[in-house]
Amino acid sequence: MQSTRGKSISLIGAMDNRVGLVHYMIFEGSNNRFKEFMEGLIAKLANKSAMIILDNLPIHKSQRVIELTKGTRCTIMNTPPYSCSLNAIEWLWHVVKWRSWLLQ
Repeated sequence: MQSTRGKSISLIGAMDNRVGLVHYMIFEGSNNRFKEFMEGLIAKLANKSAMIILDNLPIHKSQRVIELTKGTRCTIMNTPPYSCSLNAIEWLWHVVKWRSWLLQ
């Protein structure tokens, strides 16, 4: 018996420890639009100082992404490997996924 899968939906987000979610993208398909997401985030940050904390996904460490912060007041910092609990947005995604499961 073959199972049927629904279409894949991806969600990328950035949050601030004072105001919560500040920028996000939702789109169909796999998560292959991170550079586009970062361009939007940096545009929203304008001339503000920001520490952008990323996990260790290879795209997060790519030269293309690092170059986006050049000439800005943004600094990129990566969490240690296997440390989801240090990335605050992971807690937000946990709640979002839990609530969506409840609504099914």
